[in-house]
Order: sequence, then structure tokens, then C-alpha cells
Amino acid sequence: MLQTRHGFTMFNEYDLRANLEGKINFLKKDVESDRTILKPDFSESEYTSQKIRQNKIDPLVLHTDRIIVSQIETNIPGNSFPSGYIVEPYQTYTKPVIIFHLPFEGNSNLLRCLPSTRLMWTDEITVEGDNIIFELINFNNDVTGLQQSKDQFLKNLEQQILYINKEVDTYNASLENVVKESITKGKEKIKIQDDILKKLGNPA
Repeated sequence: MLQTRHGFTMFNEYDLRANLEGKINFLKKDVESDRTILKPDFSESEYTSQKIRQNKIDPLVLHTDRIIVSQIETNIPGNSFPSGYIVEPYQTYTKPVIIFHLPFEGNSNLLRCLPSTRLMWTDEITVEGDNIIFELINFNNDVTGLQQSKDQFLKNLEQQILYINKEVDTYNASLENVVKESITKGKEKIKIQDDILKKLGNPA
């Protein structure tokens, strides 16, 4: 849970499979209706490569060996304290918050997507540039406990991203066949439509 900035709950906003299927369907329609595929100088290989580049999704890669940490003191509401602390739920208490800057590569929107196979786990983060920001409250200077919490967060995050990237890799691998099949289907559809127009009059 973030304490020093606004963020979002990971893997909780969009269904990844539905979004990938939607992108595939849009790509098929886009190619099948593209009249440039009938031009005499049309290059299927160049066109296919272009469509792959335009539609490919960069998977997520974490750089856990390059995490940068900082600390700031802020007011923590009593209801955020673990059990055993004598605090009032609606009062605030000053505590250090450790801020982790985790470098990553890839499409940050994937962090908002819910994979088909997943852990029943999430947490609040934010993304700043090429860094995932997550935080831990230092309640009692327990370094071992903080390290365990950090390690568990990273373990869960890496596993969830593994599930996401598996679906993304399958999607990316399918693009070439989707484009090629859509070119063939599109040529047939456009020719049929043009033939119908010719029989009914002069095509515009």
C-alpha cells in the first residue's frame, strides 16, 4: 500500500485475454479492409513486418538487481498499523516509509491487466518513468521483517508477470500468421465486393 503518493492496484483493471483477443480481431478487420493489399507493387513480407511492429506488445522485464531505496517520514493512520500496537484508528502517527524504485522494461499497461492464470494477490503501486514504485512502512526498525516483506512482494510480482508474459508471448507469436491469413482473406473479399459493384454499375 502506498503512503506517500497516489497509485493503482495491480492486475485488477483489465482482462488480459479479452484485450489480446480484441487486438487480434481489430488487426484482422484492419488488414482485410485495406485496399493497398491489392496494389501491383504490394510486398506481403514488408507489409507483414510492419503490422507486426505496430501490434507487438513488449513484455515486462524487471531489474530487481537495480532497486534503489529511499526513505521519508509521513503520517500513518492508526488503522494501518499491525495488531498489537496501541493506537487510535482515526489518528495519524509519524513513521518512516521506505520507498522502492524498481526499474523495468516493457508495456506498463500490462501491470493493470488480469492474466488468465494468476496468483490471488495484488498490491498498490505507481509507475514513474521506467520505475515501479512500491512502499513499506517501517514500524519498528525490524530489518529482517522488512527484507522478508520486500522479498515476498518481489516473488509475487515476478510470478504474476511470468503469467502475463506467457500470454503476451503467445499473442506476439501469432501475429505473423494472423496478418498473412488476413491478407489472403482480404484479397478474396475485396475482389468479390469489386466484382459485385462492377456488375451493378461503374464503381466509384
